[in-house]
Amino acid sequence: MPPRHGSQPKIPPIVILGVTVILVVGIGLALAVTRSSSPASETTSTTIPLATSTIPPATSTTIDVGSLPQTPAQPSASDPAFQAKMAAVLQAIRTGNGELAHASFFPLGAYLQTKSGGGNDTDWRFRLIANFDRDVRILHARLDPTGAPLLFAGASVTGAPSWITPGLEQNKGSYWRTLGASISYRTSPTGPILHQSVLCCISWRGQWYPIHLLSFT
Repeated sequence: MPPRHGSQPKIPPIVILGVTVILVVGIGLALAVTRSSSPASETTSTTIPLATSTIPPATSTTIDVGSLPQTPAQPSASDPAFQAKMAAVLQAIRTGNGELAHASFFPLGAYLQTKSGGGNDTDWRFRLIANFDRDVRILHARLDPTGAPLLFAGASVTGAPSWITPGLEQNKGSYWRTLGASISYRTSPTGPILHQSVLCCISWRGQWYPIHLLSFT
């Protein structure tokens, strides 16, 4: 029967239930969308940002030993560094090229700290190193004119070390000095051990350095 004028039509319960379900689902979807776009959802992300490196760039650790101050430490002939220096001297003699042993020579910076007066830079370059190279050539012609292998067999200090104090030998700094060192070598793997004397070695910071091979001039 038609409803009376002014009254509302009745809605069946099944329709009300359907609308309710639709509203609940819609609200749930809206909340899900809102949560997925909120900052809180970023905490569940599996993306890990790359860490910023704080390691400084690599720098050279090479130090000019001649720039460091002298020490009173007495050198040892058994020091591997001394053995390596003398092996380089023998290699220079074998080839006749003194430059191969310049890194083993008494450092320029140490010489400048040791000698008094002026012109020591020039003296080191044009007297000491020049004489060293000359003696290398002399020994090359004497020991190994053909350039055959000279096999390093060790080095020793045969002269008693002396502590040279300022005021001696035109020095302003002290050092240990020995007037007797020796390079041992063979001319073949099974040959006899031979010896070549080195006139003078002096110290810097507890290490021996050759400075005169055959003469002081």
